Amino acid sequence: MSVKETEKSYIFELLEYVSRYSPAQMDMLFDKSKRVLISKFKGGHAMRIWSDHDFTLYPYQAGIPFHFERVSEGGSAEGSGVYG
Repeated sequence: MSVKETEKSYIFELLEYVSRYSPAQMDMLFDKSKRVLISKFKGGHAMRIWSDHDFTLYPYQAGIPFHFERVSEGGSAEGSGVYG
């Protein structure tokens, strides 16, 4: 997932989606498009930024939260806005 932050929102772009199970919240979030804009102030989704490198997204505030860590193309924990 690629993440861009603006003053008022987060823009998530789905790059690859591989899961051992099918979490309905992620399916619903990216149902219509591989690009989703979530408002920082009234998005309906809980989001917690833990550091410069990881965050937790709780789509629709239902089910389980998803933890994302920043990775580079080589697979290391450092990168530029790509999360896995």
